[in-house]
Amino acid sequence: TTERGRTRGPMRAALISARGVGVEGLGDVLHVADDHPRPKIRPRSDDVIVRVLATSLAPGDVRVLSGRTSWVQSPPSVPYIPGSDICGVVVEAGAKSTFKEGDEIIAMFEGKGPWDGLVELKRCKATHTVRKPKGMTPVEACTLPSSALTAMRAADLVKKGDRVVILGAGGGVGLSLVQLCKHRGASLVVAST
Repeated sequence: TTERGRTRGPMRAALISARGVGVEGLGDVLHVADDHPRPKIRPRSDDVIVRVLATSLAPGDVRVLSGRTSWVQSPPSVPYIPGSDICGVVVEAGAKSTFKEGDEIIAMFEGKGPWDGLVELKRCKATHTVRKPKGMTPVEACTLPSSALTAMRAADLVKKGDRVVILGAGGGVGLSLVQLCKHRGASLVVAST
């Protein structure tokens, strides 16, 4: 529960208790904790505490769970909270934040990997947070931060009249890249499985 935007007491969070398992073994290592500590605003920060409405699970979550990319992408400890990009509502804002209570936002994961998204409340850095696009549901909006940003970086290389081949056009990055390339005036060849 919240009191004037302040959070109190424990919260619920999904926890993964082991690495090195595939999706088929998820049921053995995933559980929901009702007593996870709530995040706190750092003093004099521009952070926000967000009530999470939707979380995006991405291929990075599967890689982290498998443990096969631990040298590049691994949670700091086990158990860890899976989930990457989120959409939610600000319930508390730091003293230097440009966001206010009630703002709907989307935020991408911080650091080297996708974790800490499957929670009731999440602390988000302002540098990783933007307002949710109007007209999108939270489920649609939470898919944007990492995927759309990656597509934008690739689309920056595209000019009007270019011919672009997009493999994997049915995924998060591919869907965004198709739209961005069309907007820039490129002709496209797309493939999806």
